[in-house]
Amino acid sequence: GRFQESLACHREAYQMRLELLGENSQHPDLAQSANNLGLVLIDLNDLDQALIYLQRAFNIWNSLYGEKSSQVALCTFNM
Repeated sequence: GRFQESLACHREAYQMRLELLGENSQHPDLAQSANNLGLVLIDLNDLDQALIYLQRAFNIWNSLYGEKSSQVALCTFNM
């Protein structure tokens, strides 16, 4: 696939949301971007970096929706 192109797009989306929402944001859109970025990094076998983004998504979704939410379950599966 075109994983490098995908990675660039997802990094840009994550950075834009981070700048717009702030470093400490608990916004679900930031969590979605972090999750998407983590998945592309898994595809590129960059597992250490993927885990950083997936944990960020997990923490945000867990804070917003609780540990029994579908978002947290999905993120746990991805990790």
